[in-house]
Amino acid sequence: MRDLRFEDMHLFARVAELGSLSAVARERNVPASQISRTLARIEQASGARLVHRTTHGLTPTAEGLTFL
Repeated sequence: MRDLRFEDMHLFARVAELGSLSAVARERNVPASQISRTLARIEQASGARLVHRTTHGLTPTAEGLTFL
């Protein structure tokens, strides 16, 4: 997990709190695809799936809650 930056951890915390990539993207004024790619990179670096993705949004997995 050494490839993670503080900003990555903050982004994940906002995704977990808001439950939406698009909401975080709006906050940061960036495309949702950028948030999605960053989240995928965070998950790859951590070696775990950190969020459940559903049609109703995102919720942290048990690993995601530990990561927080």
